[in-house]
Amino acid sequence: MSVKKMISTGKISERDLGKMVVTIVDGTRDENPTAQAIRNEYATFNKYDITSAVAFNSARKYSAAMLEDGRNVVMGAREFVPHKDSKIDKLCEEYEVKGNRILVIGLSKKPLQQGDALEDIEIIGVMVLEDHIRDDASENIEWFKNNGVSVRIITGDNPITASEIAKRAGIEGYDKYISLEGKTTDEVRHIARDYVIYGRVSPEQKEAIIQALKDDGHTVAMTGDGVNDILALRVADCSIAMASGSDAAKNVAHLVALDSNFGSLPDVVREGRRVINNLQRAFTIYLVKTVFAIVLTVVFLLWSLIGNGPAYPFETKNMYIWEMIYIGVGSLFLSLQPNEERIKSSFMTNILSKVLPAAFMQISMVLGLYLIAYVFRSSIINPGNVKDLAVFAFSIGSFIVLVRVCMPFDAYRTLLVIGLGFIGMIAFFADYHAGAWKSNIDKSIFGINYGVLGRGLINDKTAYALLFTVIAGILLYVLFEILAVKIHNKIDKMKEAAKYERY
Repeated sequence: MSVKKMISTGKISERDLGKMVVTIVDGTRDENPTAQAIRNEYATFNKYDITSAVAFNSARKYSAAMLEDGRNVVMGAREFVPHKDSKIDKLCEEYEVKGNRILVIGLSKKPLQQGDALEDIEIIGVMVLEDHIRDDASENIEWFKNNGVSVRIITGDNPITASEIAKRAGIEGYDKYISLEGKTTDEVRHIARDYVIYGRVSPEQKEAIIQALKDDGHTVAMTGDGVNDILALRVADCSIAMASGSDAAKNVAHLVALDSNFGSLPDVVREGRRVINNLQRAFTIYLVKTVFAIVLTVVFLLWSLIGNGPAYPFETKNMYIWEMIYIGVGSLFLSLQPNEERIKSSFMTNILSKVLPAAFMQISMVLGLYLIAYVFRSSIINPGNVKDLAVFAFSIGSFIVLVRVCMPFDAYRTLLVIGLGFIGMIAFFADYHAGAWKSNIDKSIFGINYGVLGRGLINDKTAYALLFTVIAGILLYVLFEILAVKIHNKIDKMKEAAKYERY
């Protein structure tokens, strides 16, 4: 922010007005952007001696100093400095519609104390300030717009000024502005969703706006740098303070932009998306095995107790391919990939809608083989060999899950799927040719008796049974996914409808 112009009404020179305003900010020790702009502009000016000062705050929106020569100087927003000069109002409005911040300088007939209400003030000057819109502001605003983020401006300034600045910055709905001067917090809550620009806002009103938007079901991020932003920062879902702001604002914020640059926020969102999207992929891969193990443990336990069936057949080494290659290596590389996909729905709903269909696919493959073996006995699959075929089935299933998790494919994920698929096949062939094919299970790293395959060629009936269960499992996976998507969409619609229930 910088001082653009100082306009005198004619009673006092512009230089004396400059001395007065720099005396006020020096006496009050204000550190807000307006005070900094005044110091920069009038750094070389001599200052008046003062007897007392009234610091600026967001409620009264003025500051004052009592000079030793008996004059009581007031500087503040024109709406909060009572006066009867219509020409001053007209002059201020001319600059406000151009996006300038306006402060009036006046003389009070009586000395002022902290908390005193102003009476009729004689306006002696008008100071015009302007905000510099950062070069990348429009680009960043456009990025948020394209990514489904609706921008609001909440300011203590005149809403007309803020609207013009918003127009230059490319904020959609810049013409929807309102002054909240004199409005109660209840009134603010009811109009919070109707406007884009909110001017003359108090700290309590800022908090009410943020809370109202949250009550509508929105996720709200708030940026601020002053003490008057603290209440709103505390209730926001994500509060972001600027490093150049007050210590109090930085202490309550979730994030602090060390370069005090709004342009850093798209990078923050990108990093958040990378973490959340990649976590969802990694969690899906891990939790499929967890659901698989839990369900099969219960099924085999009940089967063995009720129907004198087999106990839980799998050992840790049976799952080495699944765990080491597709879970371990796969999730590692997926977590490292940059990912800017927009986050949709809730974290757990996204995961469960992918985990449950995938887990039930693999469970159906294994149980399908066991049902074939125990219903048809040795005519198709020998019950003693079904565990080894099941290891092949859930290893193939785990690769299918990896393929599904990597969708939609890009060059990185395509290379990852091809590479891990190749490594998985090499691991099986290496284990097979290491001597485990001779039916000596002790020589198999993965605990597989490759003798069920015959010497080099799989038995026809066994091959058909394995192929049938894998294809059936994939078809069930597709059906489960379609059902999961429908349920997922229905849940999202219910949540969306609930957003505006209060409204």
